[in-house]
Amino acid sequence: MAKGSILLKILTVIGDRTIDLCDMVDIYLSTTVPRVSIRKMENMLYERQSQREKERFKREDQIESRRRLKIYISKLKGDGLIEQTRENKILLTSKGLEKLQRIKFRPCNQEFEIEKSSRIIIFSFDIPEKYRKQRNWLREVLKFLNFELVHQSTWVGKIRIPEELLEKLEEMRILKYIKIFEVTKIGTLKELN
Repeated sequence: MAKGSILLKILTVIGDRTIDLCDMVDIYLSTTVPRVSIRKMENMLYERQSQREKERFKREDQIESRRRLKIYISKLKGDGLIEQTRENKILLTSKGLEKLQRIKFRPCNQEFEIEKSSRIIIFSFDIPEKYRKQRNWLREVLKFLNFELVHQSTWVGKIRIPEELLEKLEEMRILKYIKIFEVTKIGTLKELN
């Protein structure tokens, strides 16, 4: 390979961009075969730079995620929801456990689809006081499903009851306190559960 052609290749690849000297030397040494074109050297350099950029972006994302997590953990500590032990373990406080229980029973954490029905559904319940949290949760779900309160613990709507809701009510052990009716004809009722 002629002295001038090597110089031409190096200068052409560098062009007006800044190139890491290590990359340039490595590419040059790996392409000492005279038939390697300038285009091939440029492609090799581009691939290395692209890979390096991807790794840099990934590291920056990880650093940002850690920073946000630390801020959130600090906020949870400040709110008294978690505490950190001497062994650097994070535990829920009693206040944190209470908050977790409230969040678990929020209807917004459930994925119930609202599906309209052509028939009127009457949803009535008489849930004992010991299930107060579940009863309040159920009221929120019925509001979310666009049912209307017509009388104490009696709700009416033209919405199909989601199967997932019935499963959740059974899991919460309150389904036995609930009656669901479907109005099949004006003036008649059909019990659904």
